[in-house]
Amino acid sequence: MGDEMETSKGKVTRSGTFGDYEVTGWRYTEEAAWHVKVWLAGRPGDSIGYTVTDGRFGPGTVAEGAMAAVLHLITKWQALIPQPATALEA
Repeated sequence: MGDEMETSKGKVTRSGTFGDYEVTGWRYTEEAAWHVKVWLAGRPGDSIGYTVTDGRFGPGTVAEGAMAAVLHLITKWQALIPQPATALEA
């Protein structure tokens, strides 16, 4: 699968593959929006960028396969981000 991840002060950066697509993405930990680039495997020069918030893409239209790859990887990436402790847990 070749997923990579990097977390720096308040910013999370991820990359991975799903199906025929490669995806890179980043977001600030305090924001919900992911900023992603997606392309067919082996063709990074053909990447298309999107902002994805709560499963909604903008701007432009998204190919079905690319959408599935992005949403699958964002779900996986979200699960890897440490969640801050709530007042009840502290």
